[in-house]
Amino acid sequence: KLQCSGRNIVESGCLSKSSLMAPAWCGQTGLNTTHAKMADTVLFVDVDGVLNVGARDGGNPPLVLDRTGVKGALSLWGKREQHPDRQSIERVVALTRRRLGHGENSSYFKLAIDDALMVSPILIARLASLIRSAGDRKLVVLSSTWQRPIHRERVERLEEALSDCLGVPFTFDARTGSGPNDSSPPGRLQAIGDFLEALTTRRGSMPRRRLRALVLEDFHISAMDDWACGDMTMDSIAAAERYLVQRAQNTSTELVVKLVHTYDEWTTSNGLFMQVGSGLTMEHFCQALRFLGTCCDHCTQESARETDLASTVLPAQGARKQKFGTAPDFPEVLTPPTKVPRLSLGRDQTHCRRAAHHPLVSPYLPRPSVR
Repeated sequence: KLQCSGRNIVESGCLSKSSLMAPAWCGQTGLNTTHAKMADTVLFVDVDGVLNVGARDGGNPPLVLDRTGVKGALSLWGKREQHPDRQSIERVVALTRRRLGHGENSSYFKLAIDDALMVSPILIARLASLIRSAGDRKLVVLSSTWQRPIHRERVERLEEALSDCLGVPFTFDARTGSGPNDSSPPGRLQAIGDFLEALTTRRGSMPRRRLRALVLEDFHISAMDDWACGDMTMDSIAAAERYLVQRAQNTSTELVVKLVHTYDEWTTSNGLFMQVGSGLTMEHFCQALRFLGTCCDHCTQESARETDLASTVLPAQGARKQKFGTAPDFPEVLTPPTKVPRLSLGRDQTHCRRAAHHPLVSPYLPRPSVR
């Protein structure tokens, strides 16, 4: 029998929580001049909210979606009204009911984590596809709180999982550094900006070259809603992209930035406001792939379907065109509709016509029967 009270529902394994450890300054590790000069693509990888799905839970640590937690929440669903963690239970169930589009054909439950890795196997595979699509001259930079020393073993397991997906040994090329303000959205964006400024500076006065920066980030499950970074207001994805481009404006590098903001929010039918680090859903995955010059399987299939549809509607090349109205089943004359009877609307004998079938509105719609 499951015995949970207060936040024990989290600690008992019914629900997971993300690690909130004391910050430790790591510095920008792994960045050298050779890497800086050779790279044409930089991929910044957050983990929590990108490789797993997490939801804000009021003043409590964020909930990380896992199968054990879903099973526990469903078992308590019938007794949730008397449970001290009612909102936590409802948030987990809401994640399993939130339908995902763009070919996902499932809810967030599909993206539940592997308990050993604390990340989703599906999302690891998608990240591996992005790394592969970035080409050979790339830098993969860890920008997550996972770069702190206390998470070293987790990062090693993550690198092993990515190695299995890629078929070659993989390690992160560099880290942004986890400073004292990294646990806030402005601190995270500034750390990424600091890295880009250092990277473009180390490229020196070499001939002007284009550098692509792809940022996978949920900003600690935060919306782009008027928080400030430096002297700029971050009220949109485009604003964050402009901030990062400006960090390299004094160098010879032409920087192009794409931010994939893995964030979702909605209000449930019972009025519970959900803020979710959504992970790399198919929609976000496709945004990243398009920036790298390709597209996802869903878009490929949709494009093929549209091509097939067009081929059935459009005449074959070289086919003789028919004049409009000469098809055998097309009437020679369109007879005007008969007069629509007036209908009485009560004692005051007010009259009107059925607007949908008024001759001046739609003269060729079928006539309604008049009783």
